[in-house]
Amino acid sequence: MVHLQGSAGSGAGQRSGAAPASVPVPPLTPRKKGEELDDLICSLEDRYQLGFNIKAGLRSPAQRKSTADRAVQLIKFLFFSHRPALDDALATFATTAAFIVRDQRANALLTILRSKTQHGSPTSRSATPKNVPPRSLRTSQISIEDTPRSRGLFNNYKSDGATSLQEDIADPGSPTDEDEDHFVTPPSPRATSRSPSPSVTSRSAKRRVEASAHFSLQGTAQKRRSDDSNEIGKSSKLTKISKEKQPFFKPQEPASSKLPPSLFKKPSLEMARSFNVLPASQSTANNSSNTVSSSQQTQPDTANTSFTSDADHTEARKNSFTRTNSPTIGSLHDRDLLTVGAKLSEEALALEARSEPSNTPSQDRDSSSTWGSSLPEEDLLDASARVESLHATSSFGRRQFSPQRPGQQIGGSQPIHSPEKHGVFAREKCAAVGVNQSFQPPPGISAELSPNKVEIKSKSPVNGVTPTRGQRQSPREQTPVESPSKVAHHIRDIPGQGLFVDDPDLSLRVMPYFALFICQRIALERSIPLSELVSSMDFASACADPTVFWTSLLEHPKISHIKFKDSDRLWSATKCNYDGFTFKGQINLRSKPSGPIFQLELHQILPEKSCRFQRKFGADRFLYLSVPDLERKAWTGCTLEDLANIRGRWEDWLHTEHTFLHRKWRVFHIEPMKRAKTRGRNAEMTHRSRIVLFATEGCGITKCTVGKMLNWFLPFARNQGQSFCKAYARFDLGLSRTTPTFTFKPSQLRFVKDKKATGDIEATEFDDPEMVWTQVPGNPVMNDGCSRMSVGAALEIWKLYKKFCRITGPLPSAFQGRIGGAKGLWMISDESFTKDPEQLVIWIEISESQLKFKPHLKDESDATFDRLQLTFEVSNFSSSPAHSDLHISFIPIMADRGVPRDDIANYMRERLDVARSDLLERVTDPVKLYEYVHKNSSMSREGPDMAWQAALPLAMEDKIKLLLESGFSPCNLQVLAKNVCRFINKLHLRQESKLKTPLGKATYLYGVADPLGILKPGEVHVQFSSSFVDEVTDEKYLSLKGHNLLVARQPAIRNSDIQKVRAVNYPELSHLVDLVVFPSVGPFPLAGKLQGGDYDGDIFWLCWEDKLVQPFRNAPAPVESPDPELYGIRVDKRKLEDLEVKVDDEASVDHFLREVFKFRSAPSLLGIVTTYLERQAYHENRLSSPKLDRLGDIHDLLVDAPKQGYTFTLADWQSYLQDKLGCRLNLRQAIHKDAMDACAAVKDSGADMDKTREKKYRYKRENIIDYLYFEVVRSHDVATMKKIKENLSSANEADPDLLFPRQGIADLQDPTIDEEIRRTQEQISQLYKSWNINTHKDESERTIEDFARVVEHLYARFTAVEPVEKEHPTIKTWLHPWLRPDFRLWDRLRASILYAKLPYANAQTFVFQMAGDELAKIKAEHFQHTRYIVAEIRASMKPKPIKAPVPDESDEDDDDVARYYDTVYFTDGHWFGVVAGAVSAPQATISLSTLQNPDIDEDMF
Repeated sequence: MVHLQGSAGSGAGQRSGAAPASVPVPPLTPRKKGEELDDLICSLEDRYQLGFNIKAGLRSPAQRKSTADRAVQLIKFLFFSHRPALDDALATFATTAAFIVRDQRANALLTILRSKTQHGSPTSRSATPKNVPPRSLRTSQISIEDTPRSRGLFNNYKSDGATSLQEDIADPGSPTDEDEDHFVTPPSPRATSRSPSPSVTSRSAKRRVEASAHFSLQGTAQKRRSDDSNEIGKSSKLTKISKEKQPFFKPQEPASSKLPPSLFKKPSLEMARSFNVLPASQSTANNSSNTVSSSQQTQPDTANTSFTSDADHTEARKNSFTRTNSPTIGSLHDRDLLTVGAKLSEEALALEARSEPSNTPSQDRDSSSTWGSSLPEEDLLDASARVESLHATSSFGRRQFSPQRPGQQIGGSQPIHSPEKHGVFAREKCAAVGVNQSFQPPPGISAELSPNKVEIKSKSPVNGVTPTRGQRQSPREQTPVESPSKVAHHIRDIPGQGLFVDDPDLSLRVMPYFALFICQRIALERSIPLSELVSSMDFASACADPTVFWTSLLEHPKISHIKFKDSDRLWSATKCNYDGFTFKGQINLRSKPSGPIFQLELHQILPEKSCRFQRKFGADRFLYLSVPDLERKAWTGCTLEDLANIRGRWEDWLHTEHTFLHRKWRVFHIEPMKRAKTRGRNAEMTHRSRIVLFATEGCGITKCTVGKMLNWFLPFARNQGQSFCKAYARFDLGLSRTTPTFTFKPSQLRFVKDKKATGDIEATEFDDPEMVWTQVPGNPVMNDGCSRMSVGAALEIWKLYKKFCRITGPLPSAFQGRIGGAKGLWMISDESFTKDPEQLVIWIEISESQLKFKPHLKDESDATFDRLQLTFEVSNFSSSPAHSDLHISFIPIMADRGVPRDDIANYMRERLDVARSDLLERVTDPVKLYEYVHKNSSMSREGPDMAWQAALPLAMEDKIKLLLESGFSPCNLQVLAKNVCRFINKLHLRQESKLKTPLGKATYLYGVADPLGILKPGEVHVQFSSSFVDEVTDEKYLSLKGHNLLVARQPAIRNSDIQKVRAVNYPELSHLVDLVVFPSVGPFPLAGKLQGGDYDGDIFWLCWEDKLVQPFRNAPAPVESPDPELYGIRVDKRKLEDLEVKVDDEASVDHFLREVFKFRSAPSLLGIVTTYLERQAYHENRLSSPKLDRLGDIHDLLVDAPKQGYTFTLADWQSYLQDKLGCRLNLRQAIHKDAMDACAAVKDSGADMDKTREKKYRYKRENIIDYLYFEVVRSHDVATMKKIKENLSSANEADPDLLFPRQGIADLQDPTIDEEIRRTQEQISQLYKSWNINTHKDESERTIEDFARVVEHLYARFTAVEPVEKEHPTIKTWLHPWLRPDFRLWDRLRASILYAKLPYANAQTFVFQMAGDELAKIKAEHFQHTRYIVAEIRASMKPKPIKAPVPDESDEDDDDVARYYDTVYFTDGHWFGVVAGAVSAPQATISLSTLQNPDIDEDMF
């Protein structure tokens, strides 16, 4: 225990009694002419436009300096003190200035100049400069003008008198923050920390620690005299008290003042210079988020060398002990002061992060330590810091304590121990206890500590300064924090861990963001520190030339190869804000139980369509991160309790400002991720959502808050009446990836009203008379989401789109896009060849249903509108249709609506028989087989990007194509026949995994509402731009006039989700081709009957196969939206005005995002409900029942749950199932689903592909899907594979072309050569033996990685086989590189020797894996007129996926996102697309005549 010794009247240092200290004479500096310095500054300004104020006169000390002023100050300092350092700094800046935007050049120069000075700024040559206003280091206060990291707790802190913040700011004698920046504390050689302490990184925080009013409570037994003490009075002394003898503090009243004196002399400037600052390298914790900035003020009327405290305090008398290193309490070490200062900063911020501290008592830690003896330092530090942070006031003579329990937590890392327990005060058991407070509490914060909680009443933010700080959550929604004793520190600290990477060195600020991003990606991949990776890089050259950049990275000893290199176009994209590129990554969960929970992984910067936000603010200001699924129960990294804590801390992380690559980032958007189509259905999704971060400020960008960024897109003030969830959903439009085209003027926009339902009678000729049909209530919109644009506008849009995407083709009939606050589908107003002036004028209609929010007022005037807001952004457009499949979800509806099961089965068999006949013909014809494989090779990669494994391409499709291109036939080569069978089997399994059967008379089209109102209810208009051909029947269609159609939309779950209509043809609608036009008259829109569809981009399935259409009868569709509250779904109906969202109030924007994220982050139950609905329907073996209808209602409600503000938890769902519907929680999956999942999980390699169908299933034959799956599709595929294998079973004979080189060697009859051949054959036999040993293991014991290692190892041994007698004349010619450096005749001869040694069929896999490339060349050269094709040319012939109007079955958004064809190929000047699962090529391909450029990039679609 330390005890205060002093007498009455002692103070901290009264100004009247302060004697001036001696001023040391500064060392002489040779004077230089000022003209040279002025010329230097002028030349820098002329060259770089840095913003130097060359003609500036004298500056007031209180006048705030700009970055340019600071740079000039450092230039002057270096000019007179260290000219070589200045020259070096300016040379470094000259190499990088060209790559830095003008606004950031001064900041970059300042950074370089600081690196050339000691500790980043010039140091005073004397202890106290003469004629400089003295700096009294007062009690730390929080500055509201500091960085965003220091905002929050004291925003509203105001006091009266001399301590008023306003008065301090207005004080003309106070130095500015910039002046204080040039004060440096020299490092001490003995800077060794006695206890862990957070590292202080920010300048303002350093100043606070260097001049803190707080003091260490740790007693020190050793005291020594300071070497540089100049103190005048006596400071208070603390003495050690023996155990069990802790006296009460009994201060005496000062003689000259009624106010209580300070406990110790207040630290001042000279004291700060004697501090032993810990070097960053010795810090035990480096977290810049745990710092608090302070405002240090100076007394204007103080002598130059005086050190002052509060004016009302009297001077302290000389103490018998001299200070150690500073004039603080006699026995305290300076490191203790630093520890307390940093701890106070950390604890103050921890307090701000919670308004309801946890009252859970932590585990009591009994200790024999007493005050002043061996009480653990952490207990005292934490207790002091937490109670100080709560601002509990007390007078010096009368202490007030809260009756906290001994172990009760207030928010730190250790419990507060009761003074009573340690015998400090002899009071009653329940007496109030308190701790001395060094400052008064700010207004709005209660000083009374209740027994259970600390009440913090936060005021509204002042002057737009948010109470939220960088690394903490908003005070509007505080979250109780768990007891630190129960939450591991690596979980508790998640909100403050940024993006889970270390901040780069300041010297890297000169690098462009994209280059720093790439370097960070590679550093993370190779586990190399970023500074080490770029240590030898010449930034100027590397950032100007991509070749130099990649070469510099490859010079690192740990990097021998970079597999994925970013596009060279990035280096030129800096000029256009990286338009066309997206910066992405993902946050992963670490599997290790200790250490950080998350780790960052950055992705390659790939070309991608941009969004409106990126085009406005720059693509580099947005970072897309996939985030892990924290709801997974199978994660082995921690317990379920830890996972719950992680989820809570992750919510805080979402609302925290983070630093990444010298920029500050905020999360502003969360969106769900869809399952990748390349994954199997059972593949676990480790990342289910994606967040988007926005860079608010930092290197290379101008400052912009999230609120201003969002308000630019959607003006909050004009949309206060919108639901806040629906308003937030509108930001999805600004983030959707589109192609910008033509810019409209406000005067060219025509706002029109929606078309409402009319009194026309609904068509009933196809209705099921046995069903109950009700009257349609209300007055629904009949053209929801679609409108018109003039032909002139459409031509302008199409011209720009073709130029941007490098495509050709006729004008489409409709465009799906966005403009301003509108979205939807726009159809052309007339024929593309029209001469009508009205149709050629530029105009576009926007209906009420298309306008999702009101724009800015300035966007309504031609003089002030924002061009980006009124640019028409193309999302997709209508095109020639492709053949479609019979989707599995349509089959039960057909059966329910009267289509006989046998008719469906017979139709499927008929189509499968045609596909089999065509396939059997192709497998025996290498030319036709190549075409078939080429068209169905969705995974094929040509050219330099093709992956190889030993001597063959890695992909199965590429192996087949290489062998076919070389002249091999599957009828003669066993290895080729084997791969062909596996390839076809793979296609069959893909087909069975989705149960898709190709249809000859079915397609997908965009739907629009009749703009003229001439279609009657029950009619549709369908006309094609080119003939639609059924390859089986050779029927072709230009229109569907006179046909009855089935119309549907995915997902289809009800028996009414397919409707039967009649196709007609009106000449007035002839310009609307490749669309299905629905009627706009009648009581209810037809699209609305199909799973609540509309016309803003929905894609509809059309089928006119008579066998399936004729017996079909319509079922009544639900025409009223269900009430969500009837199903236990809670609805948040608050509007933007209720949340009081204000652009300039960051706290209100944070609150808005916090409320929205509750819905966006909540686990979606849509998938669970959909799966249960399918199982219940399978269990009941029907589509409609009271239970199924209710489940369908819940499904429909959850489709847009986040946008509608719906809350429906798993507990709500289970309660509704059991209590309302009486259903079991767990239902068995359909049997056909088990088989489909098994097919989807099959790997491309391995015997499991052949074993998949061996399993027997006990299916329900009465269920139509089970029946069709097992007895029609699967049985047909098995029979097809049996016939194919029979046709290819003759491939067992040796190929004479491959034996020819070996035979030529034998004809030489040279004993030396014969001996070399024998030796080579022995080595081949050893390799083949090793192959058999390592590859014929059980499948369960062998992985793909194991096989790859074996192959590569054996291939390396095979290529090392060479003749011994290399000087033999003949052998010497074999080894000489005659044609190119890497070509030797021996490679071909060795391949032929291998084939001749192992000519039998079961060895061909090994033979071709070792020498397939050379054997293919030998084979091809035996054909006349064989010619080579370079990889780049051949790559242009490969299949490329392009977008086609086929909906994704898993898509539940209000915008139908078209999926890709499985494959596309280019031939005869046209692109052809192949639909997934189609085995027969004639029924699976369609000419995409609008896409005639073979160089088209798939990302453009």
